Amino acid sequence: MEHPHDYALRMDKQYGLAVRQTAYVFPQHKAQQALYFLGNSLGLPAREAQQVVYKITDEWAAHGVEGFFAAQPPWWDLETEAAAQLTPWLGAQPEEVAVLNSLTVNLHFLFLHFYKPTPQRFKIIVEEKAFPSDQYLVQSQLEFHGLTPEVALIEVPRKGHGWSTQDFLEVIEREGDTVALVFLGGVNYYNGQLLDLSTIAAAAQQQGALFGLDLAHAIGNVPLALHAWQVDFAAWCSYKYLNGGPGSIGGLFVHDKHLDKQGPALKGWWGVPKDKRFLMDPQFTAGASAAAWHQSTPSILALAPLLAALKVRNRLDPQAFFDEQKMLTDFLKQQLMPLTQQVNAPFEIITPSRHGAQLTLIFREKGKMIFDHLQAQGVYVDWREPNAIRLAPTALYNTFEEVYLLGQILAETLDQCLGRA
Repeated sequence: MEHPHDYALRMDKQYGLAVRQTAYVFPQHKAQQALYFLGNSLGLPAREAQQVVYKITDEWAAHGVEGFFAAQPPWWDLETEAAAQLTPWLGAQPEEVAVLNSLTVNLHFLFLHFYKPTPQRFKIIVEEKAFPSDQYLVQSQLEFHGLTPEVALIEVPRKGHGWSTQDFLEVIEREGDTVALVFLGGVNYYNGQLLDLSTIAAAAQQQGALFGLDLAHAIGNVPLALHAWQVDFAAWCSYKYLNGGPGSIGGLFVHDKHLDKQGPALKGWWGVPKDKRFLMDPQFTAGASAAAWHQSTPSILALAPLLAALKVRNRLDPQAFFDEQKMLTDFLKQQLMPLTQQVNAPFEIITPSRHGAQLTLIFREKGKMIFDHLQAQGVYVDWREPNAIRLAPTALYNTFEEVYLLGQILAETLDQCLGRA
């Protein structure tokens, strides 16, 4: 039987992951590259990102405001180029994608356009314990429309550590034509579960409800087919698996069945098509594209590193990338499983079988101590109160050998922290 370390080295060579890794900048620990498994929280910078930020500042100095037209490429083209780079990772048509604002801002704009409750159809279905900002978003949208969560919000509970697709289907059928919107996180931030989006979308549409998504933990992490699934709208941030930088610019998707010359409910100057933007017409003119959702001039300094990261990502074929990432995550699970099968095992993996890069471990004791010991050894993972550690290897810049080393370091750390050494 092949030793796990030999397998890791062979896979890295086969897929060129160690070479791919050189396109990114890693934190250092004791003058060596740290083990970074936090792409689900903040992705690493592409080496080209810093260069393009300097390039933008140089163009700003050289051209002033004319950089929107005289820079190479012109600044006002960056948003459309970034949207085009994202399209294959969303399974979207080019006109359905726009890069703008931040995640929750975009979701508020989308809700105000799509969520139009009536006395008959007013309920919103979500998963229980969604990311807090999504909970605040939905609650505030209901209040904006004079509704209360007690009356209009339906939360589908977890069973054990995850959600059952059947539970979503039963709730949608039970609530029937009172449902205005089903709004879900594509991948749950806590347990890493990938929901069965195509099946749930079809069930919502059968009842005449809209289907919207928060893709913060899904985009760049799992295969998506938003157009084919008939998703009505979606939004995302770009600083996790897309490597756009801390607090980077977000984006949105609007299915082309909703795109028309009327544009969004809330309009802004930058949503006017480029050829008419500087005519300063008092009447808003929208193109039939998601770009009409732009309100203000986008941050060029935020677009530049995102675009650099997307260009690195798009050297890869999406399906091949996701296949490699699945193998990488499966290998991580193989390294962890023997530790969960020990007598009085210190943790369990709560991530269901449908997932992307993330695995979540729940510790029975001393979880924070174990996390602190990992950090002290240059292993970057995520701590979530009260007792969870999240790990997210990505085939963009993690290698099989790093996953092997993580398993070895975790085993040694458990021995030290639990007094088993």
